[in-house]
Amino acid sequence: MPAYIKEIVHRNLNAARDSAVSLWIGLIVGVPVALAEVFYLKGITVIYDLRAVLGNWTLIGMPFAGLLIVYLMNTFGKDCNKGINHIFRIVQGKEHSLSLRVIPLMILTIWLSHLVGASVGRATGVIQIGVAIALWLGHMLHLDNDKIRLTVSGLAAGFACLFGIPRSRRSSSV
Repeated sequence: MPAYIKEIVHRNLNAARDSAVSLWIGLIVGVPVALAEVFYLKGITVIYDLRAVLGNWTLIGMPFAGLLIVYLMNTFGKDCNKGINHIFRIVQGKEHSLSLRVIPLMILTIWLSHLVGASVGRATGVIQIGVAIALWLGHMLHLDNDKIRLTVSGLAAGFACLFGIPRSRRSSSV
């Protein structure tokens, strides 16, 4: 067999193996991230319903909620308050992990912020929660060499939940 054919076969086999590994990582990461994100996003829905009942009275609690959030992040936050830049540093190899304490802290602080009417988004939460779960699973499964795939899988799973993908036909036919 000519050398160029061997090279093409070898390249395609490597691509197929890489695709299979990425699919496996995506499945392993996607399910737990989706479960955590559904909990997080359903909680925000409950918070909005509660705010509708309480009205503008929740605005009085905004300064106190802000102080509580600062206290929680400074006391328990470790690398939680580094934000999205920390995730970029992980991908670049400058940082090695993201603490699991990101998950409850992000959920609690974002829920509290929404309760008192603060203008905070949901995307930072889903990204950090997804990446924290993905990196933890990667560590548990000894996939520490695949940090980029793990990070991207966690990020993608979080965004998929945030934007409701995939949607059933029933929910999209409104």
